Amino acid sequence: MDFNNQEFTILAVDDTGIFLDIIENAVSHMGKFIRAENGEIALVKAREYKPDIILLDIELPDINGLEVARQLKSNPITNSATIIFITAHDQFSNELEAFFQGGVDFISKPINNELIQARVRTHLSLINKTRQLRKAHDELAKFVARRNIFISYWSYDLINIYNNDVDGKWFDKSANDIVGHSLISLFNNSDGNAIAAAIHTNLVKKAGPFEFSFTNYQNRNKRVHVSLIDERAFENQDGFLMIMTEIDDDNTSGQEWQLEKSKFTESLTAVIDGVITTDTMGRITYANSAAERLIGLSSNVLMLQNIDTAIHLVDKNTNERLVSPVNYALSERCKTNPYADSMLVSENGRRYEIEDSASPVFDENNELIGSVLVFRDVTQKREDEQRIFHLSNHDALTGLPNRTLLMDRGSQAIKDAHRNNCAVAMLMINIDRFQQVNDKHGYVVGDKVLQRVAKLLGLILRSYDTISRQGGDEFVVILPKISDNVNIAEFCTRIKSDFAQRWKTKEFAFDLTLCIGVSMYPVDCDDVHQLYQKAHTAMHEAKRIGKDSISFFSKELELKAKQQQQQIAKLQEAIKNDEIILFYQPKVDAKTSEILGFEALARWPQKDGSMIFPDAFIPLTEETKLIIPLGESLLKQACAQTVEWQKQYPKLHVSVNVSPVQFTSQLIETVNKVIIDTGIEPEFLELEITESVLLNDEHSLTTFNELKKLGIKISIDDFGTGYSSLSYIKKYALDVLKIDQSFVRNMFEEKIDITIIQTIITLAKNLEINLIAEGVETKRHADLLSDLGCDILQGYYFGRPVSREETSRILATSRFIKP
Repeated sequence: MDFNNQEFTILAVDDTGIFLDIIENAVSHMGKFIRAENGEIALVKAREYKPDIILLDIELPDINGLEVARQLKSNPITNSATIIFITAHDQFSNELEAFFQGGVDFISKPINNELIQARVRTHLSLINKTRQLRKAHDELAKFVARRNIFISYWSYDLINIYNNDVDGKWFDKSANDIVGHSLISLFNNSDGNAIAAAIHTNLVKKAGPFEFSFTNYQNRNKRVHVSLIDERAFENQDGFLMIMTEIDDDNTSGQEWQLEKSKFTESLTAVIDGVITTDTMGRITYANSAAERLIGLSSNVLMLQNIDTAIHLVDKNTNERLVSPVNYALSERCKTNPYADSMLVSENGRRYEIEDSASPVFDENNELIGSVLVFRDVTQKREDEQRIFHLSNHDALTGLPNRTLLMDRGSQAIKDAHRNNCAVAMLMINIDRFQQVNDKHGYVVGDKVLQRVAKLLGLILRSYDTISRQGGDEFVVILPKISDNVNIAEFCTRIKSDFAQRWKTKEFAFDLTLCIGVSMYPVDCDDVHQLYQKAHTAMHEAKRIGKDSISFFSKELELKAKQQQQQIAKLQEAIKNDEIILFYQPKVDAKTSEILGFEALARWPQKDGSMIFPDAFIPLTEETKLIIPLGESLLKQACAQTVEWQKQYPKLHVSVNVSPVQFTSQLIETVNKVIIDTGIEPEFLELEITESVLLNDEHSLTTFNELKKLGIKISIDDFGTGYSSLSYIKKYALDVLKIDQSFVRNMFEEKIDITIIQTIITLAKNLEINLIAEGVETKRHADLLSDLGCDILQGYYFGRPVSREETSRILATSRFIKP
């Protein structure tokens, strides 16, 4: 579909600027593009611009996107807009609620340009078709209204159910006044009884149309042609259709008819569908401009040609010539159904995929007088459908099947295995420490490596095997027609062997290994979902064993997996009930030992009085995304407590660790909400992140900058242990560098550690970035770091992390620590 000459308006609603930029870049060529950063603005702009399509994010900072949709659909000014939700949610409940609120489609984040273009193009095409049909309907309504025709539907006891005489031209009564009244009441007594008798005779004998004369309300004689169609036109309303046409002796009505016919022909010309009429021999008597364009011949050339000669139809799969549906409509005297694989070959050889149907045309005596063929170009629609299907079932990066298609093929493989008494294996493959590739070299290089991995695995597999990418560095392979486990073990060894090469791009080279988890049907499970879950369990066991490992599913692994699920359930309950609390470790001025603030550190108290430390449960919360609600809870705890302490110590600040899993656009909303809810001044809140977060992509830079706009501080934790790069220090406006404790702890044993510390201090000073040294355990450490120029110190020498109650007691005693 060519959008250049179409007038569409597209409203995109998202609270993150970069997503709006991506959407604008993808769809702005399709119409006027309007942006809105929150729900309130979206409602205002929707009323102002009346958009055709609204791309609506569910998670908005002020009004939930679902509520925005509800308000749009309840307002008559905006309720006709097509709403496509953009969301990171994948839960069924969100989808169901979105459809209840008037959504028609979903696009998931991260946004895929091709997918959003295909979805928007498809919906704009539907909107355009609706506009054209509405225009044709209006023209037809005007055409019928201008003709002196009384169209009505009656019950068999002659009570009116429907009529078109809106203005009361026929009987001096409006359409509404006629409904529910008898036919006889529209005429004087003798005329009413006469037409009732004529109708009864016609319906019983099926005698066909008749003429009738009566005296109208103006006391003028009116002669009419009456046609009856004994057919149910309304559900649960038996009856017949009556069409009454006035017969005029002079030629005035004929001239009016020709004028109206000309106007109706103009209406058909404007319709995008091809329309052709034929006589009873299949010879063309009319072709509109759309038909001329698709066939490649003018109506003058087409006129009186046989339909099969003029229109070259073929089967798109076999290329065999097809007979026009007109022939069937004429011979069988009924409407044809569209042929799914029909293709029109135009005069210049261009091929169009079309949808077509033909209907016979009868005169008032029910005599066949010809046919009408309607066909439309659906080439773009089919291409969009295929593209959407491919994108919906394949990974955008590698082109491999995604989980949806994998599960479908897995189900089929299991059915075949059941019939043929063989096995199916599922291999879940994870690249060891692949995150380090992304952290060190960036996601562009990481993506290139994943594409090469997909290609290599494809070369190893058989033609009927399936390989799928599940996201990240995880691949899944389905191996049907397996005889025993030995074959699978050998195959996994071969994959590892072929994979054991030095991976290279134009810029970098590195070594990669795999962990493989294997599950088998029917030994381990009965269906594809269990097969997937148990391969996943085996893969995690392989990762636990160590890099370059293979693990087959077993009952023991299942027990471990159940234990982990129990741990997850406990974590969920603990997060829900705010059982995970914060301990606070002081940060002190290196010169004066004054407490400047605290780092908030998570602890999970147990019923037996023991304490679980973060390294024992934080990785699991990251894996399960529970870190997101937990992180919000801990952030709120830290800020609320700091505000309480600031009543006595006004400039006290707090730092909170943020996981890479949390570092998304959602974090911006979370931090802003916590600042508002707790009342903390943003300048006293510091978020501690790792270097890997800053190496991800442009989204990280956007998130970083948006967080900085809130007025908070951001520090790099464990600086020097990851991929320390001057390029990201230059790109990101960092506030604090934290020297990792591994350098501090060994600074007297390893001279190079002192050199590294001096270098970091010099770098921070020159860049005017604050500096904190972690792991200060002795006075000797504190003195030397202070002499080297490190301003803030943190470590056991000044205090271990303690509860908020203990921290409050320390502050009440003195703000200065005397170790």
